[in-house]
Amino acid sequence: MRISQEKKEETRRKLIDTAVEMIMEEGYQKATMKKIAKAAGVGPATIYKYFPSKEKLLVGFYVQKARYAIEDLEAVDDFAEFSLKEKVQALLEGYLEHLLVDREFAMKSLEMILNSASLVYSDTAPIKKEFKQVITRFLDEAEGKGEIAEMPFRDLVPEMLCHFVVGVLIYWSKDESEEFADTTRMIDLSLELGYEVLSSGIINKSFDLGSFFLKSYFFRSMGSKGNLLQKLVKAKTAFIAG
Repeated sequence: MRISQEKKEETRRKLIDTAVEMIMEEGYQKATMKKIAKAAGVGPATIYKYFPSKEKLLVGFYVQKARYAIEDLEAVDDFAEFSLKEKVQALLEGYLEHLLVDREFAMKSLEMILNSASLVYSDTAPIKKEFKQVITRFLDEAEGKGEIAEMPFRDLVPEMLCHFVVGVLIYWSKDESEEFADTTRMIDLSLELGYEVLSSGIINKSFDLGSFFLKSYFFRSMGSKGNLLQKLVKAKTAFIAG
């Protein structure tokens, strides 16, 4: 008997939710795939059809939260009227709100993912895929309204923004400011600067520089909060002054 897509998604969600609960209660090592499957009412072999390893199950947690955030946006009546910056900001803030429910798990699991010998950066591709689809749509809509100019290497822009999402995740996991005020400010400054670049058309002249900034220098800065906010303020000031 063929299992419906809806039933598969339900099983996937149950496995992730069960894993979160069990890992927090028993620890990562004791929460084996077999035990997670049993607690979720799934056969010991079936769990591997959804997640080939426990590390991939951790990645699945972030994919699920991304889907929740995207579903929330679809329910906003006037969302189509938002600017590109407002859409991306709402997506990011919604994502962090869903993660906040399980922040302790998010912090621990993100550290495990980043330090895992069996996981490489490319294994986070499912997370980026969820965001890439919706961000591509945001860009299409912004171009269609004449909000931003058409860009060269158009397909690379969503990829850069997906790197930014992962960077925000790392930054947020290290944020100890009250109510994550530093993360909120960092997102606001980063998106404001990025939006100014996109809407001004300057990216058509300096795409390589922007790509390097977002994918290399900026991403590395996320791992150490340091004076990142000060750098963003200076970058924004310099861009506006220029």
